[in-house]
Amino acid sequence: MCLTVSINHYTHRLERKTAFFWIYYIIPTFIVVIVSNCPFYINKDGVPGRVALPVSLILILLSLLNNITKDIPRLSYNPWIMDYIFGIIMFVTATLVEYAVLSYCYVR
Repeated sequence: MCLTVSINHYTHRLERKTAFFWIYYIIPTFIVVIVSNCPFYINKDGVPGRVALPVSLILILLSLLNNITKDIPRLSYNPWIMDYIFGIIMFVTATLVEYAVLSYCYVR
């Protein structure tokens, strides 16, 4: 994405480097989403492993969200990347809740 502003024969070119966000935020969150579904393939008797994985993934995502707030300047609105990470956190939390509901139904 590029923006060129020309005022009174002065040209200033602004260029956004999106590779940083892809390498450090977008691709890792894709991997987190894939890994968040792995506990469903762990044996049903391995409860600590099934619970520990989503909890650690949530902590990793909160760390990513904290890094984003440091890397992006303060704005009056939430940038799309913060909404994206928050959505991923909700997805991983939903897999943890889904496992809890399934475990509760199985025990009953």
